Amino acid sequence: MKLIFALILSVVSLQVQAGGLKHILPGIIGGILDPNRPAPYPDQPYPPAPGYGPVTCMSQDYNWEQHPGGHYSCGECLSYHYNCVETCRSYEVDCQVERRDFFGRTFIVYGRGYDQYQAQDDAIRNCQSAPLTASCRVMGCYQQSNIVSQRSCR
Repeated sequence: MKLIFALILSVVSLQVQAGGLKHILPGIIGGILDPNRPAPYPDQPYPPAPGYGPVTCMSQDYNWEQHPGGHYSCGECLSYHYNCVETCRSYEVDCQVERRDFFGRTFIVYGRGYDQYQAQDDAIRNCQSAPLTASCRVMGCYQQSNIVSQRSCR
């Protein structure tokens, strides 16, 4: 136990000499509270979501689709058109939260989920788990889609 404590103190002292205590203290406290959760540092990208969320597929005419929203399956699309393309997408939502600490400084904290409620909850949780947090305010969310697969129906 003493060896582990001495090792931690030596790493902290080296990091303090390199960049100052204010840059590493949030990471140390966050690592002690929950070592598996990424530290919500500002201006650093949030880690990607693990795997795909719910996948939605849609089929459309290869040339020009005159039906808004396309078709639900390749078979339905081919009953109306000669050639169709099926595109499957995964959607995810990213949210930004403004975190204000007790010194009045503001930071941007991120959250990610498969819908807006899950992404906001993740962002608020990241904000509130940061040390010395005085307030958290949702700035906005945006949805992005990723093409998982695309194939010809013929």
